Amino acid sequence: MGVAARKREAKKLDHYKSCISEERGDKFVPFVFETFGHWGAQAHEFLRSLAERLTGEGSARPIAPSVLLGSWWKRLSVAMVRGNFQLVAAAASLAQNPHFYDGQGVDVLDAQLLREEPRLRGGGNR
Repeated sequence: MGVAARKREAKKLDHYKSCISEERGDKFVPFVFETFGHWGAQAHEFLRSLAERLTGEGSARPIAPSVLLGSWWKRLSVAMVRGNFQLVAAAASLAQNPHFYDGQGVDVLDAQLLREEPRLRGGGNR
């Protein structure tokens, strides 16, 4: 499991490597989740480490790191399901369009979804 997440992590690392400066102490963590909820290893390790820091000795949160991590996992999972639903609903709506396929080999749905994605994610018209 997690093959797709590993591949996507590698792709993100390669894509953003020119933005990362070791001299400045930059650290990039590719945050990857598979559609059915599997976390990328680096995202999981980052959140686990953060949960341990936030719940460590002297912390204002007297809970186990695993409880905090579980809470984050549930919230992220719900957000991902909602986002996937919105994309499917938009695709279903667009599929009813008689001009769904333009005959030139361009899928109008793909083009429309790319334009709609910021709005579907709650970002408004950007």
